[in-house]
Amino acid sequence: MNCSFSNLIWLLSLARKNSNFKKSLNKPGITQWNILKKYLVDNNHTIYGKKYSFSTINTINDFQKQVPIINYEDIEEYTQKIANNNNNVLSKYKTRFFEETSGSGKVSKIIPYNRPLKNEFNAAIAPWIWGIYKDYPKVFNGKSYWSISPPMKTNWKTKGGLKVGIEDDSEYLNYFGKLLHKHLILNPIQKKQPSYDADTFYINTLKCMIAEKNMGFISVWSPSFILQLDKILRKYWDTIVPESLNITPTAKWSNLFPSLKLVSCWLHSSSSQFNKELENILGNISIQPKGLLSTEGVVSIPIDNKNDPVLAITSHFYEFECQKSKNIYLTSELRKKEQYEVIISTGNGFMRYRTNDIIQVSGFIQKTPTIVFKGRKNRTSDLVGEKLTEIMCIEILNSINSDLKIEMMGAYFHPSKNENNQLHYTLNIVTESHSLNKTIILEFVEELLCKNPYYSQAISAQQLEKLKVIYISYESYLKTMNGYFMKKKIKSGNQKPSVLFLLNELT
Repeated sequence: MNCSFSNLIWLLSLARKNSNFKKSLNKPGITQWNILKKYLVDNNHTIYGKKYSFSTINTINDFQKQVPIINYEDIEEYTQKIANNNNNVLSKYKTRFFEETSGSGKVSKIIPYNRPLKNEFNAAIAPWIWGIYKDYPKVFNGKSYWSISPPMKTNWKTKGGLKVGIEDDSEYLNYFGKLLHKHLILNPIQKKQPSYDADTFYINTLKCMIAEKNMGFISVWSPSFILQLDKILRKYWDTIVPESLNITPTAKWSNLFPSLKLVSCWLHSSSSQFNKELENILGNISIQPKGLLSTEGVVSIPIDNKNDPVLAITSHFYEFECQKSKNIYLTSELRKKEQYEVIISTGNGFMRYRTNDIIQVSGFIQKTPTIVFKGRKNRTSDLVGEKLTEIMCIEILNSINSDLKIEMMGAYFHPSKNENNQLHYTLNIVTESHSLNKTIILEFVEELLCKNPYYSQAISAQQLEKLKVIYISYESYLKTMNGYFMKKKIKSGNQKPSVLFLLNELT
């Protein structure tokens, strides 16, 4: 079947969800209450629903009084019951499979996926894809390349026989997307085994991309995935690129992939440090900042090339904890420029679940907020009470770039001990601007760090030595990041390089 025609059928199958989303932008309060009401009615006879008396909840205020805000650990016993193939635990709907997170925690988490949760992801996919079609209609003339689930990841089963991980990414799509998957999305033949050689994976993927002459769109999570593809491309150019194309090994991606119009990936938070390098290798190809998504749910999606990603208002029920007041707010109560932690309730029965994601409201599309991801709340180094957060580190790196005019190809902070066992932080920078004196950077960053009163006090009390700054090679940076990803069992495609590491995390 023709790729263009297949994409058209898929787009049309998403039209109703797209239309519903557009209508909901002007009535977020009503939309959100309708979603919450359905959760409460559907799940009032579950174990969790009976515990918190869902059947007696008549308002959002009732919901917030009766149902606690939770972390994963608070419902781990319930997910284990589901993993053992028990029904009516968190949701009345049967769990179809689990997905395993690869976050920053010590232990991975398994998230149950049922039909409502899949539908909620598709409620976000629909306006995102229609937005791309409106701004870049030619991207759907051929197949696209998507990396949703981490490649080279081994799937397994729970004790109750439920799958953890999926065979291919079509599981996430709606009926028509799954039916037409082979005509919509490139599917390089790979082996999902940990022992599978990573270089071979990237080589096969690149060969498949080049063979699809009409490939117009790439969607990945981290920009580091594209950068790693590019590194393998240059290393094995003669193996990957047919001589008949008559393209030099220094060519931009816009020359190698003439039909490629758009790349979607993370551009905010810790991923922002790669923006310049990404632009450099891609050439004349647009880059779309991907919204905030996780294994647990979707928070925001881009729907045009003019605004930041907008809250996925038709997907889940959202609450927001203000980082200043610690008060809980609803979607219709958010204020521009304020920062909040996102709390979600979803179709799989996760109710009032802390995501630990901090967002900032940048504006509104009609009455629904647009948001920018700032960083992870639970990523904090606190050796002696200094409370150094990932968000603070990201802001400092952005200031180095804007105020000192240093273009970094990568950077990170990490705590360590000197020969006298004294603690200090080191800022590692990958840059070609070595001409700037390190002392200038050190004084600039130390001044910003000391705006945090806890860090300043730790320095004054000589609990911490002052910051150290070193330049490192890009190869050393990659080696460090890859070692961290291996230690954390974070697979390619889901790797978001951190800018703050904890003590002994890199050893």
